[in-house]
Amino acid sequence: MRILITGCGRSGTKYISVLLGRCGLELGHERRVGKDGISSWLFGVESSTAPWGPPPADYRFEHTFHLIRNPLSAIPSIATFGPAAWEYISRHISIETSDSLILKSAKYWLYWNGMVENKTDIRLKIEDMPGAIAMLCDRVGAQFDMSRIKQVPNDLNTRRYGILFNIFESMCLDVGLVRNNTFLKKVLSKLPPMYDDLTWKDLRALDSSLMEKIYNKALEYGYDYSTSGVGIHG
Repeated sequence: MRILITGCGRSGTKYISVLLGRCGLELGHERRVGKDGISSWLFGVESSTAPWGPPPADYRFEHTFHLIRNPLSAIPSIATFGPAAWEYISRHISIETSDSLILKSAKYWLYWNGMVENKTDIRLKIEDMPGAIAMLCDRVGAQFDMSRIKQVPNDLNTRRYGILFNIFESMCLDVGLVRNNTFLKKVLSKLPPMYDDLTWKDLRALDSSLMEKIYNKALEYGYDYSTSGVGIHG
Protein backbone atom coordinates (compact mmCIF):
# COMPACT_ATOMS: atom_id res chain seq x y z
CA MET A 1 0.00 0.00 0.00
CA ARG A 2 1.30 3.45 -0.86
CA ILE A 3 0.18 6.10 1.62
CA LEU A 4 -0.70 6.32 5.31
CA ILE A 5 -1.65 9.61 6.95
CA THR A 6 -2.03 9.33 10.71
CA GLY A 7 -1.75 11.25 13.95
CA CYS A 8 -4.27 12.19 16.62
CA GLY A 9 -7.93 12.04 15.86
CA ARG A 10 -9.53 15.44 15.26
CA SER A 11 -6.37 16.64 13.50
CA GLY A 12 -7.81 16.75 10.00
CA THR A 13 -7.49 13.22 8.62
CA LYS A 14 -10.88 13.48 6.89
CA TYR A 15 -10.04 16.91 5.45
CA ILE A 16 -6.71 15.79 4.02
CA SER A 17 -8.25 12.65 2.50
CA VAL A 18 -10.74 14.89 0.64
CA LEU A 19 -7.96 17.22 -0.53
CA LEU A 20 -5.92 14.30 -1.84
CA GLY A 21 -9.00 12.90 -3.54
CA ARG A 22 -9.17 16.10 -5.56
CA CYS A 23 -5.55 15.51 -6.55
CA GLY A 24 -6.40 12.11 -7.98
CA LEU A 25 -5.49 9.94 -4.98
CA GLU A 26 -7.99 7.55 -3.40
CA LEU A 27 -7.41 7.42 0.35
CA GLY A 28 -10.07 5.91 2.52
CA HIS A 29 -10.88 7.60 5.81
CA GLU A 30 -10.84 5.35 8.89
CA ARG A 31 -13.44 2.82 7.79
CA ARG A 32 -11.79 1.58 4.61
CA VAL A 33 -8.47 1.49 2.78
CA GLY A 34 -8.59 3.06 -0.68
CA LYS A 35 -6.48 1.96 -3.61
CA ASP A 36 -3.80 4.52 -2.65
CA GLY A 37 -3.99 4.10 1.13
CA ILE A 38 -5.80 5.43 4.18
CA SER A 39 -6.01 8.52 6.37
CA SER A 40 -6.79 7.35 9.92
CA TRP A 41 -5.74 8.13 13.48
CA LEU A 42 -6.46 4.48 14.35
CA PHE A 43 -3.35 3.51 12.37
CA GLY A 44 -1.13 5.45 14.77
CA VAL A 45 -0.48 2.17 16.58
CA GLU A 46 0.15 -1.41 15.53
CA SER A 47 -3.06 -3.16 16.48
CA SER A 48 -4.69 -6.37 15.30
CA THR A 49 -8.13 -4.91 16.04
CA ALA A 50 -9.85 -1.55 15.63
CA PRO A 51 -13.18 -0.19 16.89
CA TRP A 52 -14.14 0.41 13.24
CA GLY A 53 -12.45 -0.04 9.90
CA PRO A 54 -9.58 -2.38 9.01
CA PRO A 55 -7.01 -3.55 11.60
CA PRO A 56 -3.79 -1.50 11.29
CA ALA A 57 -1.48 -4.49 11.74
CA ASP A 58 -2.66 -5.96 8.44
CA TYR A 59 -1.06 -3.19 6.33
CA ARG A 60 2.35 -1.78 5.40
CA PHE A 61 2.90 1.51 3.59
CA GLU A 62 5.47 3.04 1.28
CA HIS A 63 4.92 6.59 2.57
CA THR A 64 3.77 7.49 6.09
CA PHE A 65 2.88 11.06 7.07
CA HIS A 66 2.34 12.45 10.58
CA LEU A 67 -0.53 14.94 10.63
CA ILE A 68 -0.51 17.36 13.56
CA ARG A 69 -2.79 20.10 14.88
CA ASN A 70 -2.28 22.87 17.42
CA PRO A 71 -3.06 21.27 20.81
CA LEU A 72 -5.13 24.24 21.98
CA SER A 73 -7.53 23.56 19.09
CA ALA A 74 -7.21 19.78 18.94
CA ILE A 75 -7.76 18.89 22.61
CA PRO A 76 -11.32 20.26 23.03
CA SER A 77 -12.27 18.57 19.75
CA ILE A 78 -10.73 15.27 20.91
CA ALA A 79 -12.99 15.51 23.97
CA THR A 80 -15.95 14.74 21.66
CA PHE A 81 -14.69 11.15 21.14
CA GLY A 82 -17.15 8.41 22.01
CA PRO A 83 -16.68 5.39 24.32
CA ALA A 84 -15.38 3.04 21.59
CA ALA A 85 -12.58 5.46 20.70
CA TRP A 86 -11.57 5.89 24.35
CA GLU A 87 -11.53 2.13 24.89
CA TYR A 88 -9.16 1.74 21.93
CA ILE A 89 -6.95 4.60 23.12
CA SER A 90 -6.76 3.24 26.68
CA ARG A 91 -5.35 -0.04 25.35
CA HIS A 92 -2.33 1.82 23.95
CA ILE A 93 -1.58 4.76 26.26
CA SER A 94 -1.81 5.38 29.99
CA ILE A 95 -4.97 7.23 30.96
CA GLU A 96 -6.88 6.88 34.22
CA THR A 97 -10.59 6.20 34.55
CA SER A 98 -10.70 9.04 37.07
CA ASP A 99 -9.24 11.55 34.56
CA SER A 100 -11.60 14.26 33.37
CA LEU A 101 -12.51 14.20 29.69
CA ILE A 102 -10.28 17.19 28.90
CA LEU A 103 -7.36 15.69 30.86
CA LYS A 104 -7.70 12.40 28.96
CA SER A 105 -7.79 14.36 25.72
CA ALA A 106 -4.64 16.28 26.63
CA LYS A 107 -2.78 13.07 27.50
CA TYR A 108 -3.95 11.51 24.27
CA TRP A 109 -2.64 14.44 22.19
CA LEU A 110 0.78 14.19 23.80
CA TYR A 111 1.26 10.42 24.00
CA TRP A 112 -0.38 9.45 20.70
CA ASN A 113 1.63 12.00 18.74
CA GLY A 114 4.74 10.77 20.54
CA MET A 115 4.12 7.25 19.27
CA VAL A 116 3.25 8.32 15.74
CA GLU A 117 6.31 10.54 15.26
CA ASN A 118 8.57 7.49 15.59
CA LYS A 119 6.99 5.70 12.60
CA THR A 120 6.45 8.49 10.06
CA ASP A 121 8.55 9.99 7.28
CA ILE A 122 7.27 13.57 7.17
CA ARG A 123 5.30 15.75 9.57
CA LEU A 124 2.50 17.96 8.23
CA LYS A 125 0.63 20.73 10.08
CA ILE A 126 -3.06 20.85 9.31
CA GLU A 127 -2.79 24.64 9.66
CA ASP A 128 -0.49 24.68 6.61
CA MET A 129 -3.17 23.16 4.39
CA PRO A 130 -4.12 23.28 1.63
CA GLY A 131 -0.74 24.64 0.45
CA ALA A 132 1.27 21.86 2.11
CA ILE A 133 -0.57 19.34 -0.06
CA ALA A 134 1.78 20.38 -2.87
CA MET A 135 4.75 18.92 -0.97
CA LEU A 136 2.87 15.73 -0.20
CA CYS A 137 1.81 15.32 -3.82
CA ASP A 138 5.38 15.84 -4.97
CA ARG A 139 6.56 13.19 -2.52
CA VAL A 140 4.12 10.55 -3.76
CA GLY A 141 4.09 11.57 -7.43
CA ALA A 142 0.55 12.96 -7.58
CA GLN A 143 -0.71 15.95 -9.56
CA PHE A 144 -1.23 19.06 -7.42
CA ASP A 145 -3.90 21.52 -8.58
CA MET A 146 -4.82 24.30 -6.13
CA SER A 147 -7.90 25.21 -8.17
CA ARG A 148 -9.39 21.79 -7.38
CA ILE A 149 -8.89 21.95 -3.62
CA LYS A 150 -9.16 25.59 -2.55
CA GLN A 151 -12.95 25.44 -2.09
CA VAL A 152 -12.80 22.65 0.51
CA PRO A 153 -13.34 24.25 3.98
CA ASN A 154 -10.30 23.81 6.22
CA ASP A 155 -12.45 22.70 9.16
CA LEU A 156 -14.22 19.97 7.21
CA ASN A 157 -15.54 17.27 9.56
CA THR A 158 -15.53 19.66 12.53
CA ARG A 159 -17.33 18.70 15.76
CA ARG A 160 -17.47 22.33 16.88
CA TYR A 161 -21.09 22.66 15.73
CA GLY A 162 -22.30 19.34 17.08
CA ILE A 163 -22.63 15.78 15.88
CA LEU A 164 -25.83 16.41 13.89
CA PHE A 165 -24.14 19.01 11.69
CA ASN A 166 -21.15 16.69 11.33
CA ILE A 167 -23.38 13.85 10.10
CA PHE A 168 -25.29 16.22 7.83
CA GLU A 169 -22.09 17.60 6.29
CA SER A 170 -20.74 14.08 5.75
CA MET A 171 -23.91 13.11 3.90
CA CYS A 172 -23.63 16.21 1.74
CA LEU A 173 -19.98 15.40 1.02
CA ASP A 174 -21.00 11.94 -0.16
CA VAL A 175 -23.09 13.55 -2.91
CA GLY A 176 -20.44 16.10 -3.84
CA LEU A 177 -21.49 19.15 -1.80
CA VAL A 178 -18.92 21.08 0.23
CA ARG A 179 -19.58 23.93 2.61
CA ASN A 180 -19.17 26.72 0.08
CA ASN A 181 -22.55 25.53 -1.13
CA THR A 182 -25.05 28.35 -0.33
CA PHE A 183 -27.45 26.07 1.56
CA LEU A 184 -24.75 24.64 3.82
CA LYS A 185 -23.43 28.12 4.57
CA LYS A 186 -26.92 29.18 5.63
CA VAL A 187 -27.29 26.16 7.94
CA LEU A 188 -23.90 26.78 9.54
CA SER A 189 -24.61 30.47 10.15
CA LYS A 190 -27.45 29.48 12.50
CA LEU A 191 -25.39 27.10 14.67
CA PRO A 192 -23.51 28.41 17.71
CA PRO A 193 -20.13 26.73 18.42
CA MET A 194 -20.29 24.06 21.14
CA TYR A 195 -16.77 24.67 22.45
CA ASP A 196 -13.86 27.10 22.18
CA ASP A 197 -10.13 26.57 21.92
CA LEU A 198 -8.25 26.00 25.17
CA THR A 199 -5.63 28.29 26.68
CA TRP A 200 -2.40 27.31 28.39
CA LYS A 201 -3.98 28.55 31.62
CA ASP A 202 -6.76 26.00 31.16
CA LEU A 203 -4.23 23.20 30.71
CA ARG A 204 -2.14 24.33 33.66
CA ALA A 205 -5.20 24.12 35.89
CA LEU A 206 -5.63 20.48 34.83
CA ASP A 207 -2.01 19.35 35.26
CA SER A 208 0.90 21.80 35.21
CA SER A 209 3.51 19.14 34.45
CA LEU A 210 1.48 17.77 31.54
CA MET A 211 0.93 21.30 30.24
CA GLU A 212 4.70 21.91 30.16
CA LYS A 213 5.20 18.72 28.16
CA ILE A 214 2.46 19.60 25.68
CA TYR A 215 3.78 23.12 25.30
CA ASN A 216 7.33 21.90 24.63
CA LYS A 217 6.08 19.27 22.19
CA ALA A 218 4.06 21.92 20.33
CA LEU A 219 7.18 24.11 20.06
CA GLU A 220 9.11 21.09 18.77
CA TYR A 221 6.42 20.66 16.12
CA GLY A 222 6.92 24.24 14.98
CA TYR A 223 4.05 26.08 16.67
CA ASP A 224 5.03 29.60 17.66
CA TYR A 225 2.94 31.14 20.44
CA SER A 226 5.17 34.18 20.98
CA THR A 227 3.95 36.00 17.86
CA SER A 228 0.29 35.28 18.61
CA GLY A 229 0.52 36.57 22.14
CA VAL A 230 -0.54 33.17 23.44
CA GLY A 231 2.55 32.06 25.28
CA ILE A 232 2.82 29.57 28.08
CA HIS A 233 1.22 32.04 30.49
CA GLY A 234 -1.68 32.80 28.14
